[in-house]
Amino acid sequence: MKKSKISLLSALIVSSMLITACSGGADKKTNNNTPVAVVTVTPISQNERGIVANGQIRSKETARLGTRMMGSVTSIRVKKGDKVSKGQLLLTISDEELGAKKAQTEAMIREAEAAYNQAKKDEERFATLYARKSVSAKEYENVNLQFLSMKSKLEMARQMKREVTANQAYTQISAPFSGIVSQINIDLGALASPGMPLIVVEKGGELVVESSLTESDINKVEKGMKATVRVKSANLVFEAPIIEKSQSSVESGGQYKITIQVPAAEKSKVYSGMYANVFVSVAKDRNEQQSNNLLIPTAALLDKDGLSGVFVVSSSQTAMLRWVRTGQVMGDYTEILSGLQKEDRIILSDGKRLENGTKVELKK
Repeated sequence: MKKSKISLLSALIVSSMLITACSGGADKKTNNNTPVAVVTVTPISQNERGIVANGQIRSKETARLGTRMMGSVTSIRVKKGDKVSKGQLLLTISDEELGAKKAQTEAMIREAEAAYNQAKKDEERFATLYARKSVSAKEYENVNLQFLSMKSKLEMARQMKREVTANQAYTQISAPFSGIVSQINIDLGALASPGMPLIVVEKGGELVVESSLTESDINKVEKGMKATVRVKSANLVFEAPIIEKSQSSVESGGQYKITIQVPAAEKSKVYSGMYANVFVSVAKDRNEQQSNNLLIPTAALLDKDGLSGVFVVSSSQTAMLRWVRTGQVMGDYTEILSGLQKEDRIILSDGKRLENGTKVELKK
């Protein structure tokens, strides 16, 4: 009897474990069959030959204002983002030492003027006496030399004052043109040094896109050619002419600069410093074959052990990993050389973990 009770208890335990296992398996199967909502895009056919580059919007004229004098900042009259007019005082630097030198030069000028006026009177009197033969030529020459010496000392004192006045101008930092204060690089009371940019003023009236091209691409573009500019942060795309083309890359790390004019209608929609993608359409070479490559969002690409892949929607409405061969990166898009078809639906995972065979449903 005792033995049959033990057997019955063992059977109940095994049955309970089987039911639990079956229940867990059923739950897992249900979870696997729950479709994942995804967003899909179709590849873009790249039929146009062109140059792709990155750029940045900036003011056509930018002034980085500094000083030639060392001194403490005594006042900052503006804030970042303030609009300023030409000649407006922006910042002042202590000029006690220059003030003392100016007072010294003014005293020297007064002394030199007095000596000059006296020497001038003596020279005029001796000139009259010499004309009457009342003094010798030697006496007149001595008086005339004294007059010329006083005249030189007076001019030297005046030039010293001009030098002090010119240096004082560097303690009063003013706006060279009307624009916007984009940067202030020093605090009140801090020590300003020669060559240090203290305030940056940008002329807000004209905005441009500055981009860099390689030496293999610079010969393919010319001033006046149209460029397509995409500013992702402003959700803006516009076409504009190239207005400047650099002829040297010595000071720009081997890159040649081009400048694109921002149209007047788009100026209010962008800000200086925004990044942009630039595309310049160029003519195909006579022997160049037509490109059938595709473009997909770079965010859709997966990297695994050095291989690139994307998830596409299969005919059975599941996620299917497709390995691809990539080309150049064009802004937010990457060129796909092989592995995809134009009609494929690319899944943007949006941070969701997908595996081969995961059921998906398309978001509307």
